[in-house]
Amino acid sequence: MNHEPVSGTLLCTVSGTALSLAAHIESPEVVKTITLAAIGAMASFGVSLLLKWLALKFRRPSRPNDKPGDRNGPDSRMQR
Repeated sequence: MNHEPVSGTLLCTVSGTALSLAAHIESPEVVKTITLAAIGAMASFGVSLLLKWLALKFRRPSRPNDKPGDRNGPDSRMQR
C-alpha cells in the first residue's frame, strides 16, 4: 500500500470538485438545510431531556429512606 502524503494534483482535484458542487447549490436549499438541522437539534435535545426526566422519575431508590430524584441521596454528586 502507498502511504505517501496527499499529492498536489489529488488535492486540487478534490477541492475543484467541491467548489464546483458548491456553486450549483441554491440558497433556498441551504436555508432549508439549516432550518431542518436546527429543528432536528432542538427535537433531539428535547427528547434527551424527557428521557432524563423519566429516568429520574422512575428510578428505584437505593436505600429505603431515599426518594427518586432526592438531592441528598448517594447520587447527589453526580446530578450537579
